[in-house]
Amino acid sequence: MSVSLAQPLIRPPAKARVDRRAVWGAVGTAAVLGVWQLAGAAGLVPSYVLPTPSQIVAAWLDAVGVIAVNLPITLQTAALGYVAGNAVAIALAIGAGLWRPAEDLVSRLAVVAHCIPTIALAPILLVIAPGSLSGVILAALGVFFATLVGMLTGMRYPDGRVTEAHHAFGGRRLTELLAVKLPYGLPGMFSGLLLGVPAAMVGALMSEYLMVGRGMGGAITAAQEQLDAARVWALCLTCALVSAVVFALVAALQRAVLPWQTEASVSYAAQGPRTSSTHAARDAVVGSLAFLVVACALWWGSLRVFGISAYLGKTPLDVLDYLVLGPDAAAHTAELLGYLWTTLGNAALGLGAGTVAAVIAAAAFSALPALREAAMPTVLLARSIPLLAMIPAIALAFGSGLLTVVALTALLSFFPTLVTVMNALDAIPRDLSDLARAYNASRADVTLRIKAVYAVPAVFQSLRITATGALLGAVVAEWLASPGGIGYFVLMSASQSKYVALWSAVVVVTIVSMGIYSLVVALESAARRRIL
Repeated sequence: MSVSLAQPLIRPPAKARVDRRAVWGAVGTAAVLGVWQLAGAAGLVPSYVLPTPSQIVAAWLDAVGVIAVNLPITLQTAALGYVAGNAVAIALAIGAGLWRPAEDLVSRLAVVAHCIPTIALAPILLVIAPGSLSGVILAALGVFFATLVGMLTGMRYPDGRVTEAHHAFGGRRLTELLAVKLPYGLPGMFSGLLLGVPAAMVGALMSEYLMVGRGMGGAITAAQEQLDAARVWALCLTCALVSAVVFALVAALQRAVLPWQTEASVSYAAQGPRTSSTHAARDAVVGSLAFLVVACALWWGSLRVFGISAYLGKTPLDVLDYLVLGPDAAAHTAELLGYLWTTLGNAALGLGAGTVAAVIAAAAFSALPALREAAMPTVLLARSIPLLAMIPAIALAFGSGLLTVVALTALLSFFPTLVTVMNALDAIPRDLSDLARAYNASRADVTLRIKAVYAVPAVFQSLRITATGALLGAVVAEWLASPGGIGYFVLMSASQSKYVALWSAVVVVTIVSMGIYSLVVALESAARRRIL
């Protein structure tokens, strides 16, 4: 089964569609605000955890001057990071499309960049990237991975018939990239661009919250220190609202560029000739060695280029000695693995809860368009709230421990999965649904036999992002709100200036994240082979 990119969908007039979305969006938002206000007024939720909308509006009016000064600073940082991260991701995806052997190396390096616990980079970024540059770096890291993964996934699985026709007519590698691979990579690219909007804002806020002390992140920090929960929520929701507006603009651009609304990642086309097991093993070994050499060279080179002192910046040999070669290496490794198991358990619970909830929500939104249009503004605003700044409120609601970590990782997993799966469900060719209805297929049959099949690759595509993201989210939550896990170990190492332990923890988390990513890719390939 494959999806034709040329197949348009019959849609209602644009004006009617926009009006309907606006009406249902307003109704849904009003309903959420009404329930929120009533729950707060009845005392069901403490105001120091979740102030009522009226309290937040009053705090927002009081903070207009603060917002006017600080919001442009945060927006500039987020915009620079968004553009830089996506530009690098698109360039690397195009390069990998031109030379297939580079794809594995690019993917692995991208996973490393994505899997580094950015919160553990704070001491280093303070040295090498003072001021707003640290926010640009964090914002770029936040948007880079989703766009690259989306493009590579789509470009890796074009319709086999289109590829064969291109080769039959004498097409070259460059024209194959431009005429075949890129059209299939564009939907995944736009999924990444959409996911990157709130991620860029969160990256900018994280740097301001932890390091810079200005911008909206600095204002949120000041409000938290004053125990002014209403102002914290007012500032966070302002950032969320701006992200929602930009998200809507990117979605409008996606509809203009991709009017056929076909998600390339749901094409179950032949993947081309598979190499023999001997060649596959050889390529895996060569690729792993090449990655190791390049990664270590970049590591050493970065320490030299940025002039990081030996006291703060540790080399691969320092980490190797701490974990493997040194006299206390066995004890160090055992200690790290003990903390790691706690983090993996927390991340797995959050990832499972967030993914299941997102798939259920996507199915409900697909079956009930009015529900989707009513709920999506609230969902988008919730995702755009900087979770780092909201961890204290989450901790007050759930307590410092397992529930806070699970809640945060579930929230981080929910939105990428929801967006990716909904895009896949929107991409189902109309003729399949019409054919099913012509044969009197029930709604359940359409969901299980058509929609579920199209959603499977989308779930795996989202897991490429959320599986590693859940681990990093757990590390952040443990850093800020839980006395356990490897995030807590990193915090203690940084506070005690044990930088070799900190770097070793970062390396262990990165390696484990890469292993999780590879497992997801293997499961995705197996699922695609069963679907073919």
